[in-house]
Amino acid sequence: MQKALALIRTLNDPRQMQVVGQRGNELLLDTACLSDFSQNDFEFFGLDHGLPATASDLLDSLGRATEVVTSALTKSACALLVDRYLPGVPSAWSVLAAPKNSAEPNVCLHSILGDQRPFEVATNIYAKRLGDRLEDFVVAYVVRQFVLLLYFRFSADTPYARQVGRVMTEDGGGLLKWKGHSLMELCASPSPWREVSV
Repeated sequence: MQKALALIRTLNDPRQMQVVGQRGNELLLDTACLSDFSQNDFEFFGLDHGLPATASDLLDSLGRATEVVTSALTKSACALLVDRYLPGVPSAWSVLAAPKNSAEPNVCLHSILGDQRPFEVATNIYAKRLGDRLEDFVVAYVVRQFVLLLYFRFSADTPYARQVGRVMTEDGGGLLKWKGHSLMELCASPSPWREVSV
């Protein structure tokens, strides 16, 4: 997951990407800034080690990296909810995810979601139940400039689904959805995440 986060940070920082040539109408960008990446890392994210990449190659790699991080943090959030909030492991999961890269280097969601919980170095997690009697939750992970907002829907008659979806995408970002019965589905290939609109 750390390599995926490093790739996301790098590809979202235009200062990191240097144009080194052109192939047809596409610019070739230098991947040398990913100095910690091994040959296997490059292959996993669909890039060639040490070779320039086109903008479309990098967009595909960014999408793959975002899905890797989203899946890993969603599994972590599921474990947190089961451990601290839910009476047991749910028989089914329904999750909306909004991965974002914030312009603010250290995003603080305290005013919106309450107190943060320690997770690991440079990572903050927030969790909040929606309503008094509902089992719906919003969980947010903040890892430097990467923010993942997750909406866990367990109540069939929740009044929050559309409202939360709109808030999660109000900055024009994308929205991903996963429904399943086992967390192992998050490790599947092709990706279990589907792009949705509110």
